[in-house]
Amino acid sequence: MGRTKAVPVKFASKNVSSLDTSKKSRARSVTRSFTVFPPNNINADYYLGNIWLGISNNVLPQEWQKCKVSFINNDDTLHLKMEFDGSIVVLICVSDDEDFIKGLFQFKLFAMKFNNMEDKISVELHIAELPLPKINKSISQVIRIVFARIFNIEFCEVGQIKEHKTCLEEIDSLYQHVSAIRNKSISLPEYVQHPSLKPQLRSYQQNAVSWMKLKEQPLTTSEELHPLYQPLCLSTKKVIYYSKYLGDVQDEKPLMSQRQTGGILADEMGLGKTVEVLACILSNPMASMEVTGSNSASPKIIRRPPKRERQPTTCDSKYHCSPKKLKVPEDWVKLSSRKSSVRVALECFYESALEEMVISNRGLPKLDQNKVQCICGDTDMVGSIMCVNCLKYQHSKCMGFRAKYGEYRCPKCWTEQPLLESKATLIICPTTLQTQWCDEICKHISASMKVLVYEGSKAASIYPAKLKDYDLVLTTYQVLQAELYFTETKQAPALRREQRYLCPGCPLTLIKWWRLCIDEAQTVEIPTAMISVMVKKLFACHRWAITGTPITRDIFGFYGLIDYLQLSPYSDLETWNHLLYYPHSQGNNEPLYTYLAEIMWRSAKYDVVGQINIPKQTLNEYIIEFSAVEKFYYRREHELCTNQFLDKLKNYSGEVLLSSLDRSSIRKIMAPLLSIRQACNHPNTARGRYLGASKSVKSMEGLLDALIEKNNTDSEENLRIVVSALNGLAGIYLLLQNPLEATEHYRQVMQLAARFNNEEDKKQLTIDKLQLIHTMHNLAEIIETYPNMPPTLRDQQLRQDCLNLQEKYLEKYITQV
Repeated sequence: MGRTKAVPVKFASKNVSSLDTSKKSRARSVTRSFTVFPPNNINADYYLGNIWLGISNNVLPQEWQKCKVSFINNDDTLHLKMEFDGSIVVLICVSDDEDFIKGLFQFKLFAMKFNNMEDKISVELHIAELPLPKINKSISQVIRIVFARIFNIEFCEVGQIKEHKTCLEEIDSLYQHVSAIRNKSISLPEYVQHPSLKPQLRSYQQNAVSWMKLKEQPLTTSEELHPLYQPLCLSTKKVIYYSKYLGDVQDEKPLMSQRQTGGILADEMGLGKTVEVLACILSNPMASMEVTGSNSASPKIIRRPPKRERQPTTCDSKYHCSPKKLKVPEDWVKLSSRKSSVRVALECFYESALEEMVISNRGLPKLDQNKVQCICGDTDMVGSIMCVNCLKYQHSKCMGFRAKYGEYRCPKCWTEQPLLESKATLIICPTTLQTQWCDEICKHISASMKVLVYEGSKAASIYPAKLKDYDLVLTTYQVLQAELYFTETKQAPALRREQRYLCPGCPLTLIKWWRLCIDEAQTVEIPTAMISVMVKKLFACHRWAITGTPITRDIFGFYGLIDYLQLSPYSDLETWNHLLYYPHSQGNNEPLYTYLAEIMWRSAKYDVVGQINIPKQTLNEYIIEFSAVEKFYYRREHELCTNQFLDKLKNYSGEVLLSSLDRSSIRKIMAPLLSIRQACNHPNTARGRYLGASKSVKSMEGLLDALIEKNNTDSEENLRIVVSALNGLAGIYLLLQNPLEATEHYRQVMQLAARFNNEEDKKQLTIDKLQLIHTMHNLAEIIETYPNMPPTLRDQQLRQDCLNLQEKYLEKYITQV
């Protein structure tokens, strides 16, 4: 059917009245009403109490089945219009908070019974049904007001908490209070040295390992009430559970989920956290695994399994894999990638037509339902094995499968199976610390442990059952982040052709590890970050966060660690905010300190300085003299760093102590001092600030050349600024009708050109040719316009010199075209 054009309405003639085509709308005032029901046998036990509504001269009915309530605003006063069973109408003048009264009827949370004492109207509130409908901010506010008036349970709404960067004094105070509370509340078991651990631990390390073993003990199951709720016994002897923080009511006891074992090991940097973790691994293995050691045994570290190779694409004989290369002309211009509306419409039609063809062909029998679909892309059946669930084939070599692992399943089907329990400990660390972890394992452990360095499924596929053979698996955050998309379980879009490549998946998420440890745990302090999401997809019996700096910005960073550790109930953001974070922000530190004392162990250097056995410090001073090049370079760096340092101090008062500032502020203030110290070590550390960033300085001769090049560059830039200023002044004098002064400034530029533009000496400064063309052209124009100007010897050749310089300037660009 073709498109019909819109025909405009013609104006009426003298004898024909005009047709009014506009739609007439009648203004209607629609008053919304809400239905209220009296209590019944089900909700009669959930009687809360009475709420005053207002004043009325009408008589309320004794019995009724349904009431419709609407609101009328009259002279800035809210009235309730209640229509009982469609016949009796009662008007009530509201004397309470209008928004609260509206919420009582609007959300249908309560069954109501109305009473009157003389002209005062009250309402008996019964909870209509439990659990309540989906909670939102408005519903929560109404429930809070009801329970505050009836049960005197007040709730102070917390405003927006401003981000507060914690200073060093506050951090030290927190650590000291947490350690003091922890030492009073727990008694540590006696530490027993494991025979496979080579070093003899110090006293503070033994206490840390004993505490870690204590936190890994199985927890007793108890039906504890969730701390956000409190029990309330109603007048009908019915017990309900109310949360003043959430504005929620439950009829069944809300219990805390099962707690996770583990915690935060936050010893200060340099106190041996790595050795403490290794000691815990040896001291508390899985029940079915016992690590035995000897003096001759050592851990076996598998750094790189056999790497799989992607097979080349197989093509039929009628296809050519080496197409002829097209010669693209040099003046070819790339068209715009923006598609026209016609092109988009045609593509949509094409895709919809193909989709209908695919749907119509789905009923046809498939010729080869069990074709090879491997991660390598090869469809050869040689060396393939069938998945017992989806009946697809993959190459056993590509998937890392062996017959001793039992039945074979593809990575997709593995996600639908129960988790495999492993005796291994999974350690995740930054890439820069991976080698250090391997060295520490070999250095401190004498047991014959099997250690796997997992480099990702892209490097080599590892069958999930194989991970059960290892005692320790080591990987990095970078590998884990790269495999995030392999763990997504979203349904793949329908394709016209079956996909050739199989997603390799991430075998780490298919295992329930005995222990999960993340080093530099401050990496996951932001719960919504990609790496934090991936780490929470890993399952383990015990979860540990290892960090020397649990606080990097503010106290809220602890929530990221608690969220990773899955420490119920404070892994829930609402619980963390209302019970710990908001009270701490308002000055009540005790709840936060008490909880951190349960989950965190920290030893500071000043606490254990007597146990470290630090040798007596010997100070040797050697005074050296700078060479001329070093002295010049240092003075320039000192000048730059001094200006930067003073510029950063402008934002702070001179009476502010460094200990009262947060870490990031101290880092910014001390950055210039760090730069000048690094410049004394080697000039390369200052590249990009004073020296050029392109060349690397390896000797004093190289430093001298770099300084000369830097000074030449700065001088040319300053010369360009001077010429630009002289040309600008000459232009201003021309606008002021003063050609004599303009000529004087242009001649100054010509004098600079005669002084510096020596093309034979490449090290000499040169004036920008474009600026010089501007000067010569304007000066020639002035001389031709005003013949009485004081002449010079080169005035007659000025126009020709300008044309020659212009041709020379354009010549190099013409040759490039």
